[in-house]
Amino acid sequence: MQRWFVAGGRGIWEMATGAGKTFAALAAATQVYRRLADSDRSLAVVVVCPFQHLVEQWAEAAATFGIRAIRCSGSRDSWMTTLADAFAGTAANETPFVLAVATNQTFAGDAFQAHLLPYRGDLLIIGDEVHNLGAPTLREALPEHAAYRLGLSATPERHFDPEGSAELAGYFGPTVFSFSLADAIDAGALVRYRYFPVLVPLSDDEQELYLALSERIARLAATAGGSLDAGEVPGPLQIALFERARLLGAASGKVPALRALMEPLKDSSHNLVYCADSDSRPGQQPQLEQVLSLLGRDLQMRVSSYTHLTTPAEREERRRRFAEGDLQALVAIRCLDEGVDIPEARRGFILASTTNPRQFVQRRGRLLRRAPGKERADLYDFIVVPPEVSSTDRKLWETERRLVGRELARVVELADAAANGPEALGQLLDLRRRYDLMAVEASTRPGEEGR
Repeated sequence: MQRWFVAGGRGIWEMATGAGKTFAALAAATQVYRRLADSDRSLAVVVVCPFQHLVEQWAEAAATFGIRAIRCSGSRDSWMTTLADAFAGTAANETPFVLAVATNQTFAGDAFQAHLLPYRGDLLIIGDEVHNLGAPTLREALPEHAAYRLGLSATPERHFDPEGSAELAGYFGPTVFSFSLADAIDAGALVRYRYFPVLVPLSDDEQELYLALSERIARLAATAGGSLDAGEVPGPLQIALFERARLLGAASGKVPALRALMEPLKDSSHNLVYCADSDSRPGQQPQLEQVLSLLGRDLQMRVSSYTHLTTPAEREERRRRFAEGDLQALVAIRCLDEGVDIPEARRGFILASTTNPRQFVQRRGRLLRRAPGKERADLYDFIVVPPEVSSTDRKLWETERRLVGRELARVVELADAAANGPEALGQLLDLRRRYDLMAVEASTRPGEEGR
């Protein structure tokens, strides 16, 4: 808070998932209120967060400060009049403090903006998971007249969107405070964890398709200037990269590898499984259904899915049963990435391949939250081993090296703060040597969760 106030009440806090961003931000809001109250001025606080369940979590956290939040999500009839009256009272200095919590969608909507844009009192904007606000429609809705601005995220930089990242820093200000995953573990805010890379080979036909896609990517990348990391990737190259990512995400060897790990754990509970969200290959059962069948039918475990098709009521019920140990496993696609609080989770199995730092940081964060009786967590990361490419074909080898390097950067990041980090990295030694990647570094900057 001191650093934020020194910066004029603007800036971003890069704090590890589960380290207490919400409570820290509410504490900052109360400090702004107290400073303004000394001058008989009122304060309106608007919290913007990506999902409705986060609106509820913010409201519950605010209640511990004695603050009754206005929940702005869902039907506008449930909040619009209350918001209008609160803003009017604060602008007239009749109401000393108001806190409104809105989803990104509601915040950017005409109904909310109709009340926010005319407001000219002291205003604090808090962007939760602030990286989301870098999207054009959302950043255009951010009020320029907000005197105080606070961004919160473990990973504030937008993946493959340097323009959006720059716009966020321009609006909220630079990072003024960092609290890494290692800091949070050392402080006891998160539990320690072990990291286990699970190497998965491709089948013969998958290897053939993989090499064909890699050759196509190499040709298209050469035509585009050789970069696979630029924000603007030509359409044909994007399609080839997507097809390759889908092949890796749905690799047929992942489910058998999961079976080998889960068979001795079939009587355990508090297991999270993250499946690929891309479509499976033609003729192949979706990975989510394969995992549900493996755990529920073959291993006779009590298991449920957790996807965008799961209703809010079903989600709440399944989270409760999971916390109590009644459901032994939740099988998810993305929906457990941001903001969902399931601290009871003991093991995470990441079948979904991703080089997006935000996704794997959020998934790890779900697993490391503290809970009664929980001393550590185990994270199993399923990594597809690509077929060997001859170094004599330098164009293909360099392209493959670049792509493998991005995957290894995630592995290094996850192993870096793990209790068994050196042992975990040792399993990737052959792959790193093959592509001359011994010096690869973590894929996120120090303030974003690394060390």
